[in-house]
Amino acid sequence: MPAKKSDQSNNGAKTIAPKTSNWTSRPGLYVFSVIILVIIVVSFIGGPLLGQFASPGEYPVFGRYRGEAIEFAPGSFFQQALRDADQQMATQFGGDRQSLQYQYQVYRQAFERTILHMAVLMESRRGGMSVSRNRVTEQLAMLPRFLEDGRFSSAALDRTPQTEILSLRQTIEEQLIYDEFLRDVLQGFVYSTEEARFFADQARLERRFDVARFGFDAFPAENVRSFADTNADLFRTVEVSSITIGVDQTALEEIRRQYVDEEASFEELAREFSLDRYAQDGGRRGSLYSYELEQLILSQSDVEALFSADTGDVSGIIDTQDGLAVFRVDRAGEPADLSDDDVIADLRAYIEQFERAVIEDFFFDEAERLVALTRDGLSFEEAAQTVAARVQETNFFPLNFGSLPFLPQLELAGGGRLPGAMSDEGFLRTAFSLQQDEVSDPILLNDDLVVLRLVEQRELDSVDLDEIGEFMPFYFQQLQAGSFERMLLDPAHIEDNFNQTFQRLFIGP
Repeated sequence: MPAKKSDQSNNGAKTIAPKTSNWTSRPGLYVFSVIILVIIVVSFIGGPLLGQFASPGEYPVFGRYRGEAIEFAPGSFFQQALRDADQQMATQFGGDRQSLQYQYQVYRQAFERTILHMAVLMESRRGGMSVSRNRVTEQLAMLPRFLEDGRFSSAALDRTPQTEILSLRQTIEEQLIYDEFLRDVLQGFVYSTEEARFFADQARLERRFDVARFGFDAFPAENVRSFADTNADLFRTVEVSSITIGVDQTALEEIRRQYVDEEASFEELAREFSLDRYAQDGGRRGSLYSYELEQLILSQSDVEALFSADTGDVSGIIDTQDGLAVFRVDRAGEPADLSDDDVIADLRAYIEQFERAVIEDFFFDEAERLVALTRDGLSFEEAAQTVAARVQETNFFPLNFGSLPFLPQLELAGGGRLPGAMSDEGFLRTAFSLQQDEVSDPILLNDDLVVLRLVEQRELDSVDLDEIGEFMPFYFQQLQAGSFERMLLDPAHIEDNFNQTFQRLFIGP
């Protein structure tokens, strides 16, 4: 039972016995997405930051790519990418360029562009890619700073310090390699007529099916209630409010004391001190199921203490996923009302998320019963009606693994598709192995369980090779780009210290 307050207050609250386990320090709750809402004043993007550092080696490092520092230094690609990102964002979206949120977004874009730039250059060097000195010179001569009246000026070039010219040449060389690499990767796809013919041959054989579907959203309400009866403890409800204070146990104990001694209301203290998203509502979390509290609170004994408490009781210090917290019981715990449709909907959502196998097992049994009924002589439609499955017809479609966009797709009569079917090897192997009128075993597809019956098969005389050839380059270019991104931007190659560095530079330690 909860421990009574020694000095009962007018609000009638008593304290819930705190747990006896040792308190363990936890990371702070301040997340960076909140910090970036602070407003600062800067004269222009990037300028004040560089002014803080006097010499190389002191410039900020936002991370590393394959061990190489991603450094924000004068003349670096990072600095140029920052200018480009700033100009693009200001033009497209506007916004307050002096706000820290704007600065964060611009710096982040520049950081990500710099990673891609470094990745491309490293991969190019590994492949021995280079550009000629003459080509770099041609590009250098076309820079606006070296043009007078639209023509190259050797005098303008002579006035430029040699160190600056060398830096410009390096920048131009890197940009030429970068552009050439991307052109080769993203625009260099070629295909042969035989490749197009292979896909055309694949598209000639088409099949049409009847599909009996068991949608998981049709899991019966009586089965939901049966599950709830068996697992009643998970679905108890209790109404609570909370005050969450990161890791400062002493501060939270003082806040709790102020409430217990009636120096302030729970709502006032929550609005002033709580760091969770319920603070603006006076800490009120509303009604929670037991399983929701078990996900939030680290100790099961603390959960049970809340369900054993009376209305108005206040807990001791409780360790949660969000930090240390104090709870007040606004309505004592009680069993779930299984006659309430809203409660049944909540329980169904729980089963779908955490106990999916319960639904799958039920529909597998129903699907296997459908198959057995067809083997006992019932028609496919009659068997489906017996087990309350919905039957839909498909269009004619070929063996199109991966849903290649230049080949026909699987579609259902009346509109819609079977999500995941054309990327499921088991589904396609089964579908294209059936004999005429044969009924398949149950096939699991995402949130559907299906049973197929082969209705008809046909073989086309010809398929338009030109049409396939027209679409192939675009599709495989997308595949190439995705493969390129996964290869170069593998998280294992990237040390991302962006948030920490940005916070240190713009907010302070």
